[in-house]
Order: sequence, then C-alpha cells, then structure tokens
Amino acid sequence: MIYPPTDKQKHIAEIYQEIFIERSYFTPRCDIRPGDVVLDAGAHIGTFTLYALIHSAEHVIAVEPNSNTFPYLLRNLAESGFPSSSYTPVCSALWSSVLGRGRRLRFLRGRSSIGSHVVGPTSSYNCYVNATTIDALSEAHGRIDFIKIDTEGCELQILHGAESTIRKYRPRLADCVYHHHTDHLLIPDFINSLGLDYHQEITDGMLLAGRYYPIGHWS
Repeated sequence: MIYPPTDKQKHIAEIYQEIFIERSYFTPRCDIRPGDVVLDAGAHIGTFTLYALIHSAEHVIAVEPNSNTFPYLLRNLAESGFPSSSYTPVCSALWSSVLGRGRRLRFLRGRSSIGSHVVGPTSSYNCYVNATTIDALSEAHGRIDFIKIDTEGCELQILHGAESTIRKYRPRLADCVYHHHTDHLLIPDFINSLGLDYHQEITDGMLLAGRYYPIGHWS
C-alpha cells in the first residue's frame, strides 16, 4: 500500500497490525460476514476497506474527509485487484446532518494524515470540509450491515446522523470510544436509547505507548 510521504512507516504498520493482526475492530459476534455491505468511516488510505473486501464483503463505502489522503485511498483501491463495483470512495466528512455552502465543518489538519482531521470551533481550525450523513449514504446505496467509525472525535455526531439507518437495518457497529473522555459513556447511552436490543461489548482495542484505546462493539 502507498501512503502520504508525511506519514511515518511505523504508524502505517501500527494501523495494519490493529486491523489485520489484532483485529481490534472485531469480536466473534461483531465481525464482517460474506456478502456484507460495509461502511468505513475514517477510511484513511483504505486498510480497513481492503480488510473488508478480503473477507468477502459485497461492497464497501469508504469515507475519508482529508483531501490530501483521499488520492492514496483511491490508488490503493484501484491497485487492489478488486473490481471498482465493489467499493465506493467518498471524499467527505460525516456528521449528524448534511453540511455545505457556508455551513461546513472546521477541521484542524495536522502534518500527518493519520488522525489529522479534528473538528474545532476556533479560527485556527481553518480547513473547511463538507459533510454528509450515514443516513444520506444509505438512502443512496441501500442497506448497510457493518459500520466502523474511527473519526477523531466525531463518532457520536456521526451516530446521530445514522439513526434511521441503524433503526432500519440494525447493522453491527464497531466504534472508537476513546477520543473524548465521555465517549465511553455517551456513545453506549445513545445506542442503548434506540431500544434495538444490541449486545454490547467494550474491548481494550490496541495497546500503543502503554495505553489501550477501547473500541465499542454492538451486534
């Protein structure tokens, strides 16, 4: 896989290990199944998207807001050998509502493409990005069976913008719950409030620099 020159090789290796080796986004109950339609929120250069395709997903919607990273996602998918009909790349942020025309999100873009798109309210967050919702993508593409969200703190807002999809299709969910100190409480509370009788499991996720980064799984 190719990646932006500003990214460190060891960080790319850590992402590969997180997804392919440690399988941090998966549990025995919450996994990708043959024929699934998968939504990859925070697709970066396509590592999770390729994992899903390798594991027989029917289609993957790969959403990446960083316009500098997006060409690497496109190239990795194009060179993967999977037919273009098996994936849909989307260069957009995800949010609780569709945003554009002066109502875009303010992002702080770091030097590295990894974890670089963080939403903030001040003028220093001067990278403006349009946003769509999972519900809008589902209306365009149909059912979604598995949703992975790793979006640097936008997870709860994204789930609010996926409520209709979750209610309609009850997809399995793998969601990072560590970007804000209240995420491990607010994200499960929101999913439980839908009354869909999800089985919930919070796992340690990946160990980096002596810290675990927990991931919530709903199936």
